[in-house]
Amino acid sequence: MAGFSPHLCALLLSRLTCSLPPACVSVSPPSDMAFRDDPRFRRYVEAYAADEALFFRDFAAAFEKLMELGVDFGKKKQANLQK
Repeated sequence: MAGFSPHLCALLLSRLTCSLPPACVSVSPPSDMAFRDDPRFRRYVEAYAADEALFFRDFAAAFEKLMELGVDFGKKKQANLQK
């Protein structure tokens, strides 16, 4: 999964109603399917697929909380950076 987004939500919902044979539909990780199949997460998938602005408002609020709690996103701690 490249990242959780309104577009991913719409894609997950489209896979639920896809009429293509299973061999033609790309395989999704179980974590992605949990968003779609678990009723506790499904309501968010449906809401964010329908309303991109809602997704970004909720994301901004959650990110703000992380920053207030002092989560360090410093580049020195990223594992993918070369020395």
